[in-house]
Amino acid sequence: MNKKMIFCLCAAIAMAYAKDDLWDKTKKAVGGAAKKVVKTTKKAATSVAKGTEKVVKETGKVAQKAAEQTGKAVQKVGETAQTVARKTDEAAQTAVKETEKAVETAVEETGKAAQKVGEFVQEEIIDPMLSSFEKLDAWKLPDGRLRFDQVAYLGAHNAHANQQEGFLYSQQLWSLENQLKHGVRHFLIDIWVGKEGADKGKLVLCHEDCEKKSRPQRAGKKYHVTFKAYLEKIKKFLDTHPKEIVSLELENYASAKETAGVIDSVPGLRNYILTVNDYDPDKNDGKWPTLDWMISKNKRLIIFDTGAVENETYGYGYKTDRHMVRNMYGTHDIDKACQVRGSVRKGSRLYQLNYFGTIASPLPIHNTPEQLKKVLKRCQEKGVFSKGKAPNFVALDNVHLGNAMKWVNELNAKAAQQLK
Repeated sequence: MNKKMIFCLCAAIAMAYAKDDLWDKTKKAVGGAAKKVVKTTKKAATSVAKGTEKVVKETGKVAQKAAEQTGKAVQKVGETAQTVARKTDEAAQTAVKETEKAVETAVEETGKAAQKVGEFVQEEIIDPMLSSFEKLDAWKLPDGRLRFDQVAYLGAHNAHANQQEGFLYSQQLWSLENQLKHGVRHFLIDIWVGKEGADKGKLVLCHEDCEKKSRPQRAGKKYHVTFKAYLEKIKKFLDTHPKEIVSLELENYASAKETAGVIDSVPGLRNYILTVNDYDPDKNDGKWPTLDWMISKNKRLIIFDTGAVENETYGYGYKTDRHMVRNMYGTHDIDKACQVRGSVRKGSRLYQLNYFGTIASPLPIHNTPEQLKKVLKRCQEKGVFSKGKAPNFVALDNVHLGNAMKWVNELNAKAAQQLK
């Protein structure tokens, strides 16, 4: 083998070894680079993941902060809305109260104006007109020797339901003061316990149900005249008229305790009241004391009550059905009127003639002495009243019509003549 061939063979062997070494190196280099790439990629991925997590956390914080701020803003808006609603409601309530007050004031002023107009019409127009046709007789004090059961008194049915004290649908024109002024001495009034508004808990004078029926009859007024107010006026009258005797007939829907409480709230009123403890007609053959006796004892107020029990702790008068015979009032039908109203117990000695024709037909003809005499005669014929017995109370609607006082005075004058 020549040198040239040996050299070539050696070169070939060297190249073979060199090729293997280059492959190994290349393989190692590629493997190392791949590992480095993987490591770098992992590191980058980890970094990206951490960055992404941080971004998510930061985004979450921002979102939470935004949500909190939004919640606070919503809450503030809600609170503001509530404040606005409350203030609006308060303003509305204030406006309603002011409106009600204004309406009530207007109604009161209208009532006062109506009362003045009514008084003017009565004094300046009606009374002069009556004087040209029939003069309304003045009340004459009866002979003091007569017993209470021998005297006649003009009575006002539903005395409180009158125009001058605010009732549009009324049984009387005159106020209590004017009724007293014109000689009415017997007053039929209805007592209820108020349930609403200014009437609540008070004993008030209504016509039927206070809230449902009576209030509309008072042009929507939110109050009624109180029982106490009437008692105060009656006491004032008794204080200033020492020879006058007044009686009340209570259609009472309050308890005796409540009624007595109002009576006792008027200082000095009890001193005027005649009770069964002062004088019991049942122990005197049904006879009542004389007027002189009542005046001397200053027992000049008699209270008849549909509900009072005479001998109970709160007793302040006499039970109506025990001591009084009453006929029904009817309308214009005398036969219907001449029936017993309520119950009659043995011992009743007082007679009340009821005739309320003028409420349906406000004409004087229904209250004239002639008409009332017909009613009395028919009631005597039907056995409601004893024959020959004159009424003690002539109870009418619209006492300003018909001059019933003329008959009342005639009855008392006739009774006084029988004493001689």
